[in-house]
Amino acid sequence: MVLKMVISGAQTGADIAGLEVATNFGLKTGGIMPFGYKTLDGPMPQYRTMYDIEMHSSSSYVPRTRKNVKNSDGTMRLAFDFESRGEVCTKSAIVNYKKPWFDVDLRSEDLDSLVALAITWIEDNNIEILNVAGNSESTYTGTHEAVTNFLTKLFKGLGLDSKKNSP
Repeated sequence: MVLKMVISGAQTGADIAGLEVATNFGLKTGGIMPFGYKTLDGPMPQYRTMYDIEMHSSSSYVPRTRKNVKNSDGTMRLAFDFESRGEVCTKSAIVNYKKPWFDVDLRSEDLDSLVALAITWIEDNNIEILNVAGNSESTYTGTHEAVTNFLTKLFKGLGLDSKKNSP
């Protein structure tokens, strides 16, 4: 098994779902948040200890996005809308740092096939540190639930055991 850690910017929606699911499967977590632990739901300084998140010196989302892409072995973008400002910014950082990425279109009717492809992508690219990115909950309502469901299937497919299913 290659995957050891999940990082993100801890924004509402895809980012925080990635950290929650990773925690449920016993993976290390981390990442960079904007100054003040800024999210669309307000400051979340508790994420520092909950997910080992660091705070960037900038309150802008762009520098933390770039740093999370740079600090990972690859980025998985999970989105309903890949043209949102956040997804465009993430893709720009991916191209800039020449990092591998895998896009999960959450509108797909065949997410099980995408899970299988994502497993292959993680293995082929030796992804140990996965950056999870995607739409915020305010950009597309339902992102958190869709990402949680996808990553749960993915991590199970990678052979990880969920703590939630343990006695």
